[in-house]
Amino acid sequence: MAERKGSRTAQARERARERTAALREREQKLEDLATTWFEDEDGIDAVRTAARSRIEQFTAKVNEEAATEVGRLEARMTSTVDQMLALTGVRSVAERLDVPEARVREVKARTDSGDGSPEVAVQQLPSGSNPGQEPAQSLAPEQPTEAAVAAGA
Repeated sequence: MAERKGSRTAQARERARERTAALREREQKLEDLATTWFEDEDGIDAVRTAARSRIEQFTAKVNEEAATEVGRLEARMTSTVDQMLALTGVRSVAERLDVPEARVREVKARTDSGDGSPEVAVQQLPSGSNPGQEPAQSLAPEQPTEAAVAAGA
């Protein structure tokens, strides 16, 4: 009987070892899969951070290019108003441009005083405005604030 008990004990231990080995193998596989998950999650974060950085760089470059082009166009618009004023009066220019006379007078006053900077002048003469409208905002693109960039906007 002692042999039988020893034999049963040995068999039970063997089954327990097999089962424990299978559980360890399963746990190791689960741990490896979880590790892969967290590595991929970190990779996604890195890709998104790099993309945000590239977007910010590209946005800054495009805004700079746009500001340069807007400045060039604004200077040309101011020059156009000056040339028109050399040929005709304020009222006629305002009617042709469909802007209030006050805006044309402001451009003329700034140009006459030597402060005819394109940005200021064109803010007063936006294309497509109607007499009696409030002064338009600058045509230059808005620069994102640091808070907007940090928020990912």
